Amino acid sequence: MKEGDKTVLDSLYAYYRDEFITWSGAMYKLSEDNAADVFQDAVITFYSNVKSGKLTELTSSIKTYLFAIGKNLSLKKIKKEKRMVLDDEVLEFNSSVEYQELSFEYTERQKTLAQIVEKLGDPCKSILKLFYFENFTMDSIAERLDYKNENVAKTQKLRCLQKLKSMFENRAINKDDL
Repeated sequence: MKEGDKTVLDSLYAYYRDEFITWSGAMYKLSEDNAADVFQDAVITFYSNVKSGKLTELTSSIKTYLFAIGKNLSLKKIKKEKRMVLDDEVLEFNSSVEYQELSFEYTERQKTLAQIVEKLGDPCKSILKLFYFENFTMDSIAERLDYKNENVAKTQKLRCLQKLKSMFENRAINKDDL
């Protein structure tokens, strides 16, 4: 493969393709088309690693290495698709909020949520606004809010969402406070 012989690559592709598609469909609920795309990307990554010298010796089987690449690519694909669904939901929410702002008709639930978000204060209010409404990445949020790294920002966002959920549930029970 290092010398450019692509017959080995073609053989690997043909030998493991169907097994990978079945495996990734069962493990990650990928459609056959998505699994085939992921496997093709995994084979290309494998080939690139060999050609670039990044991979010089395997400590596992070729199948294990290929499937590990495929696993990582599958998880990225799932995460990206979930993010796209979430973005679509946020977009729909934003559209309905804009319409409701024009008609001045908020539901009780939306009023409560808006009040709670205001009461969250910073950094929660900023993190949630940047992530859900301004589509900042967690890395850019970490940089903007001076967190050590993306993981610290993710942890803080999770805490904020838990706090928001808890406050919303408590407020929903105590409607007298509204």
